[in-house]
Amino acid sequence: MHHICDWEAAVREMCRVLKPDGFFIYADFVYPGWLAIAGRLLVGNRAGFPTRRALDAVFERYGLVVVHRSTSLVNYEAVLRKK
Repeated sequence: MHHICDWEAAVREMCRVLKPDGFFIYADFVYPGWLAIAGRLLVGNRAGFPTRRALDAVFERYGLVVVHRSTSLVNYEAVLRKK
């Protein structure tokens, strides 16, 4: 998602086509909040800057439930299931 400008729209579309009880597997870089803000200021809309907190909120908003999640400072991996 860090290469996709509107990464939230991409997640929304993936969730839209995912069948109920289907699995969504995610693995990508994440940014600490301060770095995401700096990145957006430096490059604008030419890249995505997802944070762990933003990903958690978006996954919940689009009906995904965490089955397994592993995070570190710059990595986010999760297996989620659509309600």
